[in-house]
Amino acid sequence: MPNMRSHSCLVIVLILFSSTLNDFFAAAATKKKVYIVYMGELSKAEDEFNTESVHLGLLEQVLDTSKIIGARFYNADGIYGPDEEKSPRDIEGHGSHTASTAAGVEVKNTSLFYIAAGTVRGAVPSARIAVYKVCWNFGCNSHDIMAAFDDAIKDGVDILSVSLGSKFALSFVEDEIAIGTFHAMKEGILTSAAAGNSGPLKATATNIAPWMLTVAASSIDRRIISKVKTGNQITMVGHAVNTFPTEKTYYPIIYAGDAANNSSSNEARKCISGSLDKDLVKGKIVFCDEFSFGGGPFLAGAQGMVVLDDAGFDDFAFSYPLPATALTVDQGRKFAQYLNSTRKAVTKIYKSQAIHDPKAPYVISFSSRGGDKTVLPNVLKPDLSAPGVDILAAWSPKGTVTDIEGDKRSVMYNIVSGTSMSCPHATGAAAYVKTFHPSWSPAAIKSALMTTASPMNGSYHQEAELAYGAGQIDPLKAINPGLVYDLQKNDYIQELCNMGLSQKAIKIITGEDVTCVPVNEFKSFLNYPSFGSAVNAGISFGRYFPRTVTNVGLPNSTYKATIGLQPLLNVTVNPNVLSFKTLNEKQQFTVNVSGAAIHQDSVVSTWLLWSDGIHNRKKRVLGLKDAHVGGEAGLFVIVWVIWQGIFYGLLGLWLTDFICKLLGGQTEGDSIRQLLWRNPFGKWLKLDIGNLGRLGADGVIRDSSSHVQSTYAEDMEGSTKLG
Repeated sequence: MPNMRSHSCLVIVLILFSSTLNDFFAAAATKKKVYIVYMGELSKAEDEFNTESVHLGLLEQVLDTSKIIGARFYNADGIYGPDEEKSPRDIEGHGSHTASTAAGVEVKNTSLFYIAAGTVRGAVPSARIAVYKVCWNFGCNSHDIMAAFDDAIKDGVDILSVSLGSKFALSFVEDEIAIGTFHAMKEGILTSAAAGNSGPLKATATNIAPWMLTVAASSIDRRIISKVKTGNQITMVGHAVNTFPTEKTYYPIIYAGDAANNSSSNEARKCISGSLDKDLVKGKIVFCDEFSFGGGPFLAGAQGMVVLDDAGFDDFAFSYPLPATALTVDQGRKFAQYLNSTRKAVTKIYKSQAIHDPKAPYVISFSSRGGDKTVLPNVLKPDLSAPGVDILAAWSPKGTVTDIEGDKRSVMYNIVSGTSMSCPHATGAAAYVKTFHPSWSPAAIKSALMTTASPMNGSYHQEAELAYGAGQIDPLKAINPGLVYDLQKNDYIQELCNMGLSQKAIKIITGEDVTCVPVNEFKSFLNYPSFGSAVNAGISFGRYFPRTVTNVGLPNSTYKATIGLQPLLNVTVNPNVLSFKTLNEKQQFTVNVSGAAIHQDSVVSTWLLWSDGIHNRKKRVLGLKDAHVGGEAGLFVIVWVIWQGIFYGLLGLWLTDFICKLLGGQTEGDSIRQLLWRNPFGKWLKLDIGNLGRLGADGVIRDSSSHVQSTYAEDMEGSTKLG
C-alpha cells in the first residue's frame, strides 16, 4: 500500500472486524465510487495472478475520490467459519458500524425499521478509511493484531481507531495492543481505543497505556424505549430496540418457568435456548424473570418476550429477534403480580420509539471504570467519554440485526451500543483536531481533547472521574486548547522505568535498549493532562506533580490558576501564573497535593482551572467532593486541569445525534456473538518475552512468518466469542 500521507490530508485507520460497502461510504451512490481494495494474502492457487500492481494502480487512481482507500485482512492460523469470507469484507456489522461512525458521509432518511429516523453522518465525513481486519468468529489473534499495526504504520496512516481489547487490563509486556500502539506513537500516530464494556465494576478499564486515548461510553440525548400494556390497562415503559409493530393485538402470557420441556424449571425461567416447550409457548408472550437475549423464546416459536432485567441494563437498549421489551426489577414484579392475578393474563408489546433524555450525557453502566492499582496506578483512565449508546450507523447487509440464530433481518443500518461505538467518535474528534494542527504530536492532540472536554454531572456517577475521565469530548473547543501537555517517546519510556519494569520487558514494548534512572516514588513525572495517584487509606499523604505546558494559543498571553474547593485536599500550584511571549513557548509548573488520612474505598477529586483572563469558563468545571467508589485498598486522589484559551466562542454541536442498541455477551444457552467491544483472544494470550533475539529492525518481535511470536496459556475465565 503506498504511503497515504503523500496523497491525502487525512486518513483514519480502523483496526476492527471488517470493512463494508454501502451508502454510508458511497455518499448515497452519487458521483463518487467506492472501492474495496483487496490487500490480503493470496492462496497458493492464486499466486500466479499478480495483483500487487493492479491494486497499487487502482489505489493511485481512486485515492482522491474514494472513502475506503485500502483494506487488508489477517488470519495467520487460516481458520475460517462456514459463513466467513477470506477477504476484508464485513459479514457481521461491527466493522461497518465503527468505520461509518468515524468517517461516514451524510446520508438522509435512514433508520432501523423507522426507529430513530433521520440523517446520519460520521464524525469527519471528509476523512478516508483504510481497513485492517483482524477478527473472526473465533476471536482476534495477537499475531494478526500486531501484523496489522505493522502494516498500518508502514502505510503512513494518521489516526488509529481500535474498537477491540482484552477482558481486563494487561501488563504492557503481555498486551499486543499496548505494544502496537507504542510503535504507532513513535511514528506520530495517535491511537483511540475502547475502554471496555465491563462496567460498572471498578478497575475494569482496559487499553490503558498512557500513549493511548482511552474512551468511555456516554449517552446521547435520545433513548430507545418499548412499552408493554397488560390486560388491566397498565402501561410499563421498558428498554429495548423492538422493530416489530405488534401493539394492535393482545397475546396470552406464559411464565417461562411453567413452560419447561425436558429441562428444569430453573433453566426455563431464564429462557435458556432449548429449555422451553414449543407447544406451550407458541403464540404467547413469554415472561422471563432473569435477563435473556431472547434466543430461547424465539427458537421455541413464542410470539414475544417480556424480560425482567435483573442485570441492571436499564440505561440502554438491546435488540431482540422477536417482539420484546425489558423491564426493571420493580416493573417486572408488577408485571408478575398481574400475571399471577388472573388465569387469562394478556399483554401487548409496542414497537420501540425514541424519546428525549434530558439527563444526557452520562456514562453508561456497561462502560468500564478506571482505578487500576496494578498495571498503571498513577495515571487516571479512562481519558474521556464520547457517545456510545443507541448509535445508529452502517451495518453489513450480510449480517443480521441481532446475530442470533434464526434472525433473518438484513439491514443497512443498525442501532448498537458499546465502547466500540464511543471509540470512533473520539477517533473522529482526534482527526478533526489534526486537520487544524497536522504537526501536533499524538500527546498534544490527546491533551487538547482532554483539557477542553465538557464536565459531566458527578451526581450520576458514583465512580466520578473513574467513569468519565476528563468529561464529554468537545471537538470544536479542542482545536484551540490554549495550552497543551506534550509527551515524546522518551517520556513514556521513563514512565515504564518508573513502573519498575525490567529492561528486557521495556525492550519488548519499545523495541529499544534503555537504561532506567531511579525516581522518587511519590513524584509523577509523566506530563499527563490529569493528576492521579493511589494512596494508602488511613495515612496522611503528599504528592508532587511537575508539569510542562506549551502555548498553542496566542503570543503575549497570561494564564492564572484557580483551584476548586475540596476540604480533604490541600492543593497548591507553583507558579500560579504562567506568562507566554511567543507561540510554542514552554513553561513549567508544579502541583502539590497533600491531605490527612482518608477513608478506604474513596475517590477524592478537585479541579485546577487555567484562565487567560479573557474567556473565563469556570462554569464548565465540576468539583466533586467525596465521590465514593468501591475499590481495593487505598484511595485515588484526582486533580483535573482545564485550559481556558481565548478561542472558546465556537458555535454549535459537532457530534452527530445517533441512535443505537447494544449487543451483549454470550449467556448460557444463547449461541451469539454480541458485546460490541472486541475481546481479542479466544484464549488468554501471553507474549513470549524470551524471544528477544527475533526483534525486527523496527523493534517489533517477529517469528519466521513475520508475525509476533506468542504462546497460548490458560483459557480466559468467562471468555466468550464476542461480536
